[in-house]
Amino acid sequence: MLFAWEIVVPKNTTRNNPVKKQMFLASGIITWYSVLFPPGCAGLAHLAIYHHAHQIVPSKVSVTSRVTGAGVTVYEIRDLSGDTFPIEWADYYELHGVPYMLEARCWNEDDTYPHTITIRIAVLPRKAIIALAVVDAFKDLFKALSPRRLFGGGS
Repeated sequence: MLFAWEIVVPKNTTRNNPVKKQMFLASGIITWYSVLFPPGCAGLAHLAIYHHAHQIVPSKVSVTSRVTGAGVTVYEIRDLSGDTFPIEWADYYELHGVPYMLEARCWNEDDTYPHTITIRIAVLPRKAIIALAVVDAFKDLFKALSPRRLFGGGS
């Protein structure tokens, strides 16, 4: 299933007071994301997506830390921003527990214009993922056992 939302982010919306949008999904596994920042954003509109208060977009792998002069570790949470072109990627994230909901947190550093961020997410039922994995396993097995490969007729 494909889900889509548009979030209007007013001008001068701060990171500390972001626009929050609850995005309800179906049970399953998130397999694809697309985020579109409209032309003219110039990287001033930002987005982070959370699941049960845990940031998943960008993933926690994108969280960086640095040690300040006082020896205190500061964690910098990353976000997505862009202009005109969609940011798209494949993923594998299982949605656990009802409600199947994500929360988008958006802010806009632009002091002149509001911006509308478009988010699209594809969710597949768990059964579909398992079926695809089985099919791929059989394809790999048959490739390994093909007569060409066994008798030197090619790859």
